[in-house]
Amino acid sequence: PRVYAMYTVNELQLRIRDGLINHFFPNCPFSAQSLNLSLQSLASPHVDLKNLVFGLCCIIPLGHFNGETSAQLVLVEPKVIVELRPGDVFFFPSACIRHYSASLAKPEQETRQCMIMYTAGGLFRWVRQRHAL
Repeated sequence: PRVYAMYTVNELQLRIRDGLINHFFPNCPFSAQSLNLSLQSLASPHVDLKNLVFGLCCIIPLGHFNGETSAQLVLVEPKVIVELRPGDVFFFPSACIRHYSASLAKPEQETRQCMIMYTAGGLFRWVRQRHAL
């Protein structure tokens, strides 16, 4: 609840003071969305260094694949493999956990796209510094 409140207040401040509006999802606490729409959208190991380090990222996998055998989300440091089905919603701190998506088991038969929602850490600093550099 505290993280959600922090994101919501930050987003509200950006809208009121700077006129920045999230056009896709008006009540979404995240400031940005990325749609990865290739037929085999996969991510190599990385951390999202520009996101808020203690904040969250939201991943929603899309497509036609078996989440038990394909396209799992691999969280490297905690050594966890997350089996996500198309349409599942998963939140995690993407700026401090290296992560990637596993390959499709049957690339000729399966597809995987995803939607990712996040907020850059710089937007929190911008609001906290009273909208000044």
